[in-house]
Amino acid sequence: MKEIWLERMTYEEAEGYAKAGAIVMLPLSPLEAHGPHLPLGVDFFGAGTLAEQSATLLNRKAVKTVIAPVLPYALADVAMPFAGTVTLRAQTLKAVVSDIAQSFNAHGFKGLVIVCQHLERANLKTLQETASELTEAGMPTIVANPFFTHAETMNAMMKGEFPDLDLHAGEWETAFCLWLYPKLVKMEVLETLPPNWVNLREKLYEQGCRDFVEAGGEKCYFGDPSQGNPELGKKIYEGLAEVLAEEVIEWVQNSP
Repeated sequence: MKEIWLERMTYEEAEGYAKAGAIVMLPLSPLEAHGPHLPLGVDFFGAGTLAEQSATLLNRKAVKTVIAPVLPYALADVAMPFAGTVTLRAQTLKAVVSDIAQSFNAHGFKGLVIVCQHLERANLKTLQETASELTEAGMPTIVANPFFTHAETMNAMMKGEFPDLDLHAGEWETAFCLWLYPKLVKMEVLETLPPNWVNLREKLYEQGCRDFVEAGGEKCYFGDPSQGNPELGKKIYEGLAEVLAEEVIEWVQNSP
């Protein structure tokens, strides 16, 4: 299969993609705590995996797509009580993504697809604002988020009692890591974790809790991690990749 990760190409190969009208996927998410059982890189591992799977599908469907190196930083204020988490100011995130996009635009790539697994509202708001500004400036950009459009299907696959509350380091993110990064999962810790069925959205966005601790996540997880399994992780991400590819195809077809 032809290489699709930019960091593995020569400049001549990248130029060939640009001249052929390729778009660029930019996977990004923060270095962020995910419970006592999962690694800090869950979100950007996931964004990279999703970008690779969907870009592979897109190239098969004749939508030429390359992938930029994973950006392992974003806005992650809600997890800052936990060591290792890194957050960017909104203006910093906007500036970094804008500079990346403008560089690709200068080389002739036709658009940018931002793929982010970190769903904190302030983070997504900043990315959406950035995408709008870049599009207005001549670099068509979208923030693709199959985690929202595929949510009902994901929930139906899960075994936890309240899958709609499984929002951080719970069943599906644990399943993802058990699928692709099993050596990084602390199994001896995972086996001791009870479900945590806190309504995180309500706590953060209606009651005004500042972070995961105030919202009831003293160990930085929400949901039932014990229900995760590698088969579920594989199935969820294959579904997410198909949804993302369809979203990008529709965007490309409707883009000026």
